[in-house]
Amino acid sequence: MIELIKVDKVFKSKKILENISLKIDKAGIYTFVGDNGIGKTTLLNIINKSVKPSSGKVINKHKNISFVSQKVNLINHLTVKDHLDIYGISCRCLTKFKLYNKINSYPSELSLGQRQRVSVIIGLYSKSSLLILDEPT
Repeated sequence: MIELIKVDKVFKSKKILENISLKIDKAGIYTFVGDNGIGKTTLLNIINKSVKPSSGKVINKHKNISFVSQKVNLINHLTVKDHLDIYGISCRCLTKFKLYNKINSYPSELSLGQRQRVSVIIGLYSKSSLLILDEPT
């Protein structure tokens, strides 16, 4: 269950989120849609617990959260296989994403789309109770 109660977020005196309340108590797929710059990523970061709200209350009962950011966060000196090994993910899943031939590649050797797919694989196959995708494609 996730609940936000009257959440506000201010960065450098600019109000990003104002009086946001929502409750998600059922498993499912939820999307936040809106124009660029209105605070969707900030809202996801608050739900993800990586950003604290300026005011209001956040209840998030999920202990293991996977977050796939719009910025790809792979470690440059690790291969695709190394990244999957960290999370105990079988390399066989690379076939479904047409990446098996990149198993020994470093992030710098992958296209942006390929790096993003590796991040999505990690999010999907890690043992999380909540998966948050911020512009995954």
